[in-house]
Amino acid sequence: MLRLTSIFRKSARLISQFIHLRFALAFVIFISFIFTFSFPIQSEVASAASAIPIVTRSSAETYYIQAVNRIRIAHHLKPLMIDDRLNQSANNKNIDMINNNYWDHVSPNQIRFSDFIWNQFPGAVHVGENLARCFNSDSEVMQAFIASPTHYANIIGDYTVMGVSESLDPTNQCSYVTMHFAS
Repeated sequence: MLRLTSIFRKSARLISQFIHLRFALAFVIFISFIFTFSFPIQSEVASAASAIPIVTRSSAETYYIQAVNRIRIAHHLKPLMIDDRLNQSANNKNIDMINNNYWDHVSPNQIRFSDFIWNQFPGAVHVGENLARCFNSDSEVMQAFIASPTHYANIIGDYTVMGVSESLDPTNQCSYVTMHFAS
């Protein structure tokens, strides 16, 4: 009988240890589960969010792309997409014209508008440029582009993307608008 009681006690201790071990093992698995699935997901979300560039468009840029695309759609043409490389080339052209005091498709140093575009967008095959300066409003600029056959040809031309920049010349408060087109 003593032996049976001893076996029973040992069995009870083993069962108790097993229960505690099982609880400890469940706790470790639970903690592992939390670390495995919560932190990588959070870091993946954080890295995905940081990989998405935040793009803000100026009101002028928004106006011009919408105005150009309204005209294109009226002619049953595909709308153009904004390409930030062309925004940059148009901005570079504005800066160059303001800094070097000219207003032309070719700079005094014989840098063509296409050079500005190809510097930012080397794969462009077909390129175009519209220039305007010293207008009182964006709508006046668009009216001038529409009235000019060569500028209008760019607006309805065989392009897929465009970029635009509006810059203010600090010396005379004159606004420069450059549109770059490419396909």
